[in-house]
Amino acid sequence: MKKVLLSSLMLFMVASIFAQNNTVVDRSAADAATQVLVGKFQLSDIQAVKMLKIQQRKLKNNLEIAPLEATDIDKYLAKMSANEEQTNFSIRRILNTEQVKILTKDEYDLRVKRAGVSSRMQKEGASPLEIKKVLITVN
Repeated sequence: MKKVLLSSLMLFMVASIFAQNNTVVDRSAADAATQVLVGKFQLSDIQAVKMLKIQQRKLKNNLEIAPLEATDIDKYLAKMSANEEQTNFSIRRILNTEQVKILTKDEYDLRVKRAGVSSRMQKEGASPLEIKKVLITVN
């Protein structure tokens, strides 16, 4: 009887592990994004390792969020925005003061670019939802 209980317990544990939604991140995409940021910020080896983890987490979250685009666009936009904010915060945390200045300038440039896209789309008569969808993709 002990063997049956132990076997069934192990079976349930193994089944629960496989039941988890395990998203596989394309490591080459994370590596490419990391290499761009290593060049931009002149990251040290330790910072580069941390940046790779941040990029992998960002891509994993984007893959998990993607199905919401077709089903619940408001939730999708909120999660994408939160993922971007969380990623920027994580990046800022690993940078030194000189590197943070570069990041701050990049964030400013992105805000200006998004403001231009937003005002252009408003003039064209786009809906607020359409504007949000486009702004989330502007890099």
